[in-house]
Amino acid sequence: MKGVCYLVWKVISFLPLIVLMLATGQAAYAGENDVVDGDTGVLYVSGTLARGACNVDSDTLQQSVNLGTLSSGELINPGERGAGRAFHLKLRDCFDPEAVSQPDHNGNSAIGDGLPFVRVNFMSAADSDNHALIAVYGAQGFGLRLEDDRHRAVLLNQQAEPLRVTNGDSVLTYYLLPERTHASLKEGAWQAVIYIGMSYD
Repeated sequence: MKGVCYLVWKVISFLPLIVLMLATGQAAYAGENDVVDGDTGVLYVSGTLARGACNVDSDTLQQSVNLGTLSSGELINPGERGAGRAFHLKLRDCFDPEAVSQPDHNGNSAIGDGLPFVRVNFMSAADSDNHALIAVYGAQGFGLRLEDDRHRAVLLNQQAEPLRVTNGDSVLTYYLLPERTHASLKEGAWQAVIYIGMSYD
């Protein structure tokens, strides 16, 4: 069974900042007693104010993780796992803006350690037999288990625990492992899609 897992970043916006500039019969620069001839209109300006403590490396934004050929003999009993593959999320220029100019107990300006906390959330369809596993499409009888760099299970579709990353560049490592479920095995090609979102604390 050959398969590939696609990793796609899901855009998550935080702290929306919307500025509305309304012109109702007079231009914004016009004085109180000025008269403006001609048509008037409305200009809506919107954007996002985010605590972007890290920049995501362009190579990380969209990845394909090829798990190669998986033998059905590796997944005879429910819970058995095949060989996994690692993937990496590369972060650049990480810095906590709130670490600067923190007043100390005397009221003097101080600088913190500048190490931000990030939350990496993984969103995907869950396997129908085991909701802790990522669903695959095509072949049947197994799902994908997601683990962190310490091989601890990563929960899907939930708010992740904050991770403290190093100042500057940082690499987060995760693993995908095929795991047998109670469903009958059906050989063939397969694929899965995982959406990734990142927020900062």
